[in-house]
Amino acid sequence: EWAVSIEYYENAYSYYGTNLRTGDSLTLRGAKVGGDSQRRIYTWTNGDYRYQVAWQPSDPGVIRVQVFDGRGQEILNRLLYEYRG
Repeated sequence: EWAVSIEYYENAYSYYGTNLRTGDSLTLRGAKVGGDSQRRIYTWTNGDYRYQVAWQPSDPGVIRVQVFDGRGQEILNRLLYEYRG
């Protein structure tokens, strides 16, 4: 349902999401970077919502996208796979 891309531009990570059904989109900039050498985690906030993307450097074609509401409850948890058209 969503296409997500992560880009590094002007010394900051950005999250771009597009709903493939509705065309709605979301752009978030300035991620907090966390994790370790085995698992990278980027986190963005948008109002009360927190968006988190995690992946393993050994398998960069698969990312986990999680979204948390203002109470910290997970409302989305999906694995996304790299598209090579």
